[in-house]
Amino acid sequence: MKYLHTEMNRAENLHRLETEEFDLRINGGGVSGAGCALDAALRGLKVALIERNDFAAETSSRSTKMVHGGVRYLEQAFKKLDFAQLRQVRHGLQERRILLQNAPHLAHPLGLITPVFSWLEGLYFSIGLKLYDWFPGFGSNKLAKKDNKGKLSAAIVADPTHQSAMFEIKATRFINCTGPFADSICQMANPALAPRIQPSKGVHLVLPANILQRDMAMLIPKTRDGRMIFAIPF
Repeated sequence: MKYLHTEMNRAENLHRLETEEFDLRINGGGVSGAGCALDAALRGLKVALIERNDFAAETSSRSTKMVHGGVRYLEQAFKKLDFAQLRQVRHGLQERRILLQNAPHLAHPLGLITPVFSWLEGLYFSIGLKLYDWFPGFGSNKLAKKDNKGKLSAAIVADPTHQSAMFEIKATRFINCTGPFADSICQMANPALAPRIQPSKGVHLVLPANILQRDMAMLIPKTRDGRMIFAIPF
């Protein structure tokens, strides 16, 4: 496979966005949006990716950079018999496996230490983590234009660096990868949609590397407010 490397020409790219029709239009240039764009382009699709700031400027720039399948969701799935969370865990673990296979230069396994305070608690975590390892094998108020069947056919955008009028980007399919802003983007296209996302906030503390004194990470699963704490070497 040959790749054509060309210099970025903003005016030319804006003209293409305005005049051409794409197979896929992606909102958001974070890790999810950029990953979707790469995967789609490698499959031969014509892709347009739109980001209001810079790549990974929002949530992706503030993450712990961990790729995991949500071990706490596995616990909740069994406690509450919530099979939707079980499917989410399986999907996340499958995607993690694909990432480790496709990008070993960017992602690698990291050992994780979990403190326990009784043999019963140790047995509980051992069984849960064994299941976890086994499981993967198993501006305007108008954003979109629709056709006469109510299907999205174009998105309306503007170049914030110029005093230019808004223009449409035509595409066959649309993916919303805007993280905590996903609900507001959806409601621009369809104000009748109810919000589906409940944002949560985490805190990152950067401490001297010698505090951990090892290359492994640590997971503290029990805190007063029910949150987990990760200590990760960088």
